[in-house]
Amino acid sequence: MKKLVLLTSCLAFLATGVFITGCKKDKKEDPVVMTITNATATETSISATITPSSNAVEYYYAIMAHPLTRIEPTDIRTMTGVVKVTGNNSVTATFDDLYDETTYAIFAQGVDKNGRLGKVAGLDITTNDATIPRVSLRYDDLTTMTVDVTFTPNSLVSEYLSLMASKEVYYEFLDMFADGNEVEFMEIMAMFGMASTHTATTSEKWFLNGETDYEYYIVVLAYDLNGNPYEPVTKSLFTSPQFINGLPIANATIQTSDITPTSVKVRVTPDDNTFGYYAGRMTKSDYEEDMHDEDYLRQVLAFFSDPLFGEDFDTWTLDASNTEWVIIASPFNANGIHGYGPLAIHQFSTAKGRSAVSSQVPSAFKPSTGKKALTKEMLEQMKRK
Repeated sequence: MKKLVLLTSCLAFLATGVFITGCKKDKKEDPVVMTITNATATETSISATITPSSNAVEYYYAIMAHPLTRIEPTDIRTMTGVVKVTGNNSVTATFDDLYDETTYAIFAQGVDKNGRLGKVAGLDITTNDATIPRVSLRYDDLTTMTVDVTFTPNSLVSEYLSLMASKEVYYEFLDMFADGNEVEFMEIMAMFGMASTHTATTSEKWFLNGETDYEYYIVVLAYDLNGNPYEPVTKSLFTSPQFINGLPIANATIQTSDITPTSVKVRVTPDDNTFGYYAGRMTKSDYEEDMHDEDYLRQVLAFFSDPLFGEDFDTWTLDASNTEWVIIASPFNANGIHGYGPLAIHQFSTAKGRSAVSSQVPSAFKPSTGKKALTKEMLEQMKRK
C-alpha cells in the first residue's frame, strides 16, 4: 500500500513538473546581427566581408555615397542597387565604378525565420586619392529617346570633353574626321559643337535616335592639370531599353491661335499613350510636293528637331507671310521610332505680306534642350552632301 501511495505521489510530482515546464515561455530569439569587416579600397572600388549571425535566413547589403549628414536607414531593402543573399553564409562584396577621393557608406541588414528585420549595420570607407585624371559617369532616366548623364571629374582633371555616339557608327565618324585619332577626333567634335567642354561636375541630357536595344558610347577626353590630353580616351557602353510588346498607339493633336503675319501660337497635345513626339512646320507647297512620304517625313523631323514630351504651348516664328503653312507632329510611344503613331497635321494661313521662302526642312519650335548623339542618321545625311 505504501508503495502505491509513493508511486502516486511521484507521478503527481512529475505531472506538476511537466505542467510547469510546459507553461514556461520560450526564450525570445535575438534579431539578426550583421557585421562588416575587412574593408579595403582602391581609387575606384571597395571590398568588404559581410557576415550575418547564424539565425539569419536572408540578408541584404548596399552601398551609397556618403551624404553631408548621413541618415541611418531602418530598412535597406528598397535602396538602389541592394543585393539579397539567401542563407547565413558570409560573402565578400565588391563595389566597382566608384568615384575616387569619396567617402561611401556600406549597409547590411538581416532577416530571421519569423521575418523580423535586424538592426542595420553600417561602415564608412573612403576611396583612395586620384593618381590619374579620370571622369566618372552616372546614367539616369534612360529611355529610347533620351538619357541624362552626370560627369564628375577628379582633382587631377583641369578640363574634359564629352561626346555620345552610337556604337554602330562611332568608328566611321572617327575615320571620317580624324583618321582614327581619338584625341584629335574629340577636339574636332568640340570645335563643331558636337562634343561638350566642361571643367566641373556637370549633368547633360542627350538625345538618342529612338532605337530599342541599341548600343551607345559615352566618350570622354580628360586633360591633366597642365592642360595636356590624357590618353587613352575612355568609352563607356550602354544600351537603350528593349522593345515592349503590346503598347497602345500614340496620337497627338495640334491647335493654332493668335496668327500674325510672322508668328503663330501652337499647342501640341499628346494623348496618354504618347511618350514623346517630334514637331515642325513647312510651307504647304513643300509639304505637298516633296514631303508626301510619311516615313521620310518622320525621318526628317527626327533628324532636324529634338523630341518633345508632354503638352507644349508656344509661339512659333514664321519666315513668310501671305503663306499657307503645315504643322506636323510625329508622336511615338515608349518604343521610340518603332512605336510611331499617325502623323498629326494642321494647316493655317498667315496674312498678306512678303512671299514665302521655300524650305524643305521643318523647323523645331523649341530651342534645343540637350545634345544629340552621333548616329547612323547623321552619317547618312553627311554622306549625301
